[in-house]
Amino acid sequence: MGLDRDITGWCHAHPLSSGESRIGWSHRADRLRGTGRAGDRVHHRPPHGLCGPHVVGDGHCHLGYLHPSLLRRLPRHRAVKDRALYLILRLALGVVGAVPRGAIVPVGRFIGTMWCTLDGERRRMARRHLRRVLGSEPTRSQIRAMFQSYGRYWAETLWFRPKRLDEMRAGTVVENDENLEAAIAQGRGCVIALPHMGNWELAAPITWKHDAKVVAVAENLGNPLITEWFTSLRAEYGIEIVLTGRRTIPKLRDALKRKRVVTLLCDRDLSGRGTKVVFFGEQTTMPAGPVRLAQSQGVPLIAAGTYFEGDGHRVVLTPEIHVDDCSLEEGVQRVAEELERLIRRQPTQWHMLQPNWPSDRESSG
Repeated sequence: MGLDRDITGWCHAHPLSSGESRIGWSHRADRLRGTGRAGDRVHHRPPHGLCGPHVVGDGHCHLGYLHPSLLRRLPRHRAVKDRALYLILRLALGVVGAVPRGAIVPVGRFIGTMWCTLDGERRRMARRHLRRVLGSEPTRSQIRAMFQSYGRYWAETLWFRPKRLDEMRAGTVVENDENLEAAIAQGRGCVIALPHMGNWELAAPITWKHDAKVVAVAENLGNPLITEWFTSLRAEYGIEIVLTGRRTIPKLRDALKRKRVVTLLCDRDLSGRGTKVVFFGEQTTMPAGPVRLAQSQGVPLIAAGTYFEGDGHRVVLTPEIHVDDCSLEEGVQRVAEELERLIRRQPTQWHMLQPNWPSDRESSG
């Protein structure tokens, strides 16, 4: 979207009629170029820094030096690509959605097994991470189980429909539900910190018995069709989605003021700008969002682990993590320690398949 604005706003990629096909860019920055016929458009070469390599390009072929008729087509091509990806996703949803409930777990496990077989780099990362959690060398079956768990997550996510909500809730056991009840009872909203365990989407349905509405954060995928579909689907589950961007934190603060339950995945720092913590014995960084929100808004913070259990699920809720009496850094460390305990319950259901510690990146580089 931003690229489209740069191209059409700065490069002047106007539609051309058949009589204007010979218009090109001058080799001098201050010279006009055109067909020479009266009434035909003339074009300046775009100023450096607006349409040259600073926008997009590779080698000596930059958008700033392309013919306007080519530039005009780029936004249209992107729209076609966005729609194609959207239709592929909807097709996949239709196919997986038709799978019977009893077959969805085997399908997910099969997908995970194939992924484990084909992706050697992530398989190596899974071995490293399991070794951290277990304290010993993992077996091949444990590594394979980690991928099978992730495959099941995706299969269930694609299979799930609002009409199947009651079925999913009936198969979910909530452990220590009184911890969530106590947090909500304070009447100020609350924050739930989550690791990527099992099917973390279930952190939302467990709050409904307490008549609490959930707000979750999702990445802005850059495809408006998929983003709109995703947010509307989650709305059917009663989940309000806040997209990542400049206004994310203010929107989450507003949600807490409205006494919402804000759920945040926080076991990996994709931005690289997180807070330093010791996590499973090595220093890394972790998102500070849950602690920052709890401290600034004065709301309770708990953690939750979501696990597969047979064909159903189990959600484990921790007691409140008190962060009102410590610094931001100390609060994030307390969250990290709670996440460690949750992950150690079912290490093979932790979906950490990418580098997460400095030594991981050094070993893969």
